[in-house]
Order: sequence, then structure tokens, then C-alpha cells
Amino acid sequence: MKTTIATVVFVSSLLSCPVIAQESAPKDVLESSLSRSIHHDVSAVQQEVKNDNTLDLMQYVSEFKFALNPSSIMATIKETAADILSYPEE
Repeated sequence: MKTTIATVVFVSSLLSCPVIAQESAPKDVLESSLSRSIHHDVSAVQQEVKNDNTLDLMQYVSEFKFALNPSSIMATIKETAADILSYPEE
């Protein structure tokens, strides 16, 4: 009796192993596909943020260069002087 039960358990475990292996394969494919999709989305967002930051930095540098331009400094000084001379009480 014990031998029969042991044989049935052993045979059923052998038969269930391929079924478990077959069921895990689609899960592995799904996990792999999901992982690739997430990686792709993260890379796209990283590239977008990098491009936005590069654009912001270029704009800041160009505004900074314009602010240090001698002609713009002189224009600002002239404008400020004209305002002071026009409205001395302020």
C-alpha cells in the first residue's frame, strides 16, 4: 500500500513538473516584455528630461551673454538714467 501511494505521488509529481514549466514560460515572456517596455519608457522620459534641461541651459546661457553684452549694459544704464532724471522724486 505504501509503495503504491509513493508511486502515485512520484508519478504525479513527474507529470505536474512539465505543466508547471509550461505555465511559467508565458509568465517569463510577459515579465520580460513588461520589463523591456518599462525600460523603454524610462529611457524615453530620461531623454526628454535631458533635452528639456539642455534647452533651458542654452536659453539661460544666451540670456546671460546678452546681459553681459556692453551695448545692452549701456542701454540699461541709459534707460535707468532717463527714468531717474524724468522722475526725480522716486
